[in-house]
Amino acid sequence: MFDRLKGTWTWARRAVGRIVWCRRGTSAFEFALTYPAMMLMLLTLTETAFVYFRAVLLEGAVRETGRLVRTGQAQAADDPVGVFTAALCTEIGWLIPCDQLNYSVTAGADFRTLVLNDLFDPSGKPINTGFDAGASNQAVVVRVSHLWGFLNPHLALILGTGDSREMEISSTTVFKNEPFPPAAL
Repeated sequence: MFDRLKGTWTWARRAVGRIVWCRRGTSAFEFALTYPAMMLMLLTLTETAFVYFRAVLLEGAVRETGRLVRTGQAQAADDPVGVFTAALCTEIGWLIPCDQLNYSVTAGADFRTLVLNDLFDPSGKPINTGFDAGASNQAVVVRVSHLWGFLNPHLALILGTGDSREMEISSTTVFKNEPFPPAAL
């Protein structure tokens, strides 16, 4: 009887030993355990880089488009808003659709009198609050914003606003118009 039990014990010990010490499939098992976390980190890094790239692109576009206002080229055109919008869309290119941009161009006698309008209504929807490029030697603020909808829900919790899965990417430039001739208006 003990011999039979001894043989069963030896068999069980060998079977467990084979399972514990066998290394076949270990790499696949470890990959299956780490793959979801690795992909989440990779997607988060990619989306963060994409948001940063959009912010830098928007910053450059606002700076270059603001130059049209500062030099009086936008004010001299028949349709200043159309010239500004077309230049902004050209600078941004295909990465941010033009219909998703909202802007505010406000002028004042000097920097103390500038009034910044809200770019969003109380419900959080973007609005264009006007285009006043001002005259020669006036202070002007150009603000452009875009709502980015996050793809990664974990990143939206970190960078998003409240329950929304969106983040405002905005750019602002403030300058004093150059002394362009009044005939350009």
